Amino acid sequence: MKSFKQGLIAAVVLGTMFGSGCQTEPQREPTNAEQKAQARAMVQEVLNTWEWRTWNRLLAEDVVLELKMGSVGPEGAVGVTGTYNGRDEAKAALREIYGDLKKNVSIWGELADGLQVALLADLNVAGEGETPQELPLVVHMIFNESGKIEAMTLASIDLGPLKAALDEAEAEAEADE
Repeated sequence: MKSFKQGLIAAVVLGTMFGSGCQTEPQREPTNAEQKAQARAMVQEVLNTWEWRTWNRLLAEDVVLELKMGSVGPEGAVGVTGTYNGRDEAKAALREIYGDLKKNVSIWGELADGLQVALLADLNVAGEGETPQELPLVVHMIFNESGKIEAMTLASIDLGPLKAALDEAEAEAEADE
């Protein structure tokens, strides 16, 4: 199961980092190896000291936050999505979800390229009286040269309802034969 999830997360990461993710571009992407190493060290320093930083120290004034967290089933996609522009909107949205994320997320990987980083994680969710399940989660961040986040996307998708509907349809088709 983990290899399937890792493949799914890799697809989400690549789509987020190099496709239709946040529309904000870094101020200047590092071009040579030394600049990339310096950018990577700065990003790592921010990640290592995340717990001790306030949202004002983490987020750029003009940050763009995108939430893409949902479920796909026979009825289509549902979930929490939204774009929040500016530090105040982003802080309000993050304050709403950060406690649950901090408590229910297990980070197991990191992909970095210059001023961009994607954290790969599992989001543990369970409804009332339900068995907890792990959903893939990607947190993609683009930093500016000052070490502040200028774009952040949190993306997760639960394919369980779609898989259950497909399994049910397959079982019905086999029963009809």
